[in-house]
Amino acid sequence: MAMQDALISPITKPTKKPPPPSTAKPPQRIKAKKLSRKKRLQNLERQVYDLEGVLTRAQRSRTTLLPWEEIALAFKEDTLNQVRDHRSLKRQLQRQEHVNLVLQTWVTAMLLPPPQRTLNPHADTWRHSHLIQGDDDIRRTAQLWIMQHSYHNTDRAMSRHSFPDSMESLVEVNVAVDDDGGGGLFRVDCMVQYTVDLPLQEASDVYWLAENSFTSYRQDAPTFFEDRHAVQHAALRYDRQVMSVHMAKQNIRSHSLHGQFRTPSRTTVVCRTILHDEAFPEEDAAAWVLDAHLWYSKE
Repeated sequence: MAMQDALISPITKPTKKPPPPSTAKPPQRIKAKKLSRKKRLQNLERQVYDLEGVLTRAQRSRTTLLPWEEIALAFKEDTLNQVRDHRSLKRQLQRQEHVNLVLQTWVTAMLLPPPQRTLNPHADTWRHSHLIQGDDDIRRTAQLWIMQHSYHNTDRAMSRHSFPDSMESLVEVNVAVDDDGGGGLFRVDCMVQYTVDLPLQEASDVYWLAENSFTSYRQDAPTFFEDRHAVQHAALRYDRQVMSVHMAKQNIRSHSLHGQFRTPSRTTVVCRTILHDEAFPEEDAAAWVLDAHLWYSKE
């Protein structure tokens, strides 16, 4: 008889797993945490607002402390600038006072009744041929006034002569002697017409350069070629020269203004003798005065 041993484990029934521990928190704890987070956000927002205010104030007034040496140097430069401005304004005031005096004299002379004398259409008054003494601005204004006056009388001067309608060259010279004054004055009227095979712009440039540099060219002046560029681009020139006639042992003084006025269809060059220049008084009383009034019209 065989015996069989068997180990029989006791049968146990499966049991359910215990439920996990509950993670739910008490309601009071959750509410406290939410309140603390909201408070932190409010604090951060308040800090951002305060920092923005600090930044705004810093941008509005950026002040830095400078060394006293830099502050003193800044005050010194500012004082020097004010002194220069004051001196400049003072010079302008003196110049305007002088201009006021000159213009007042000129206006008064025009308002006075003319003296009883025989009218001479060939004799100009001091307003047309007298340069006052003063600074460069005053003399420049006077020179421009004289040239403008001569320029606006171009048609009147040209109308006294009969220019031909053709393009032929023409030269007419009339000489008149005036012995009434006892000075042996004579007047020379010239009318010249000629053609140049050049455009108006080039002909105007060539003539203006020749008109204002012929004397220095003939005298072989070393600065002729250096000055011709400045001459070419100048609209107004004032020349003073004394010519000597060796055969007659006589000096001839010529102070003349030259001005050019250009339009698209016409170029006018005006030359006017300055009879009296306060800045350059006459040194030789016996010198003859070449009183010339010239108009050149290129069309």
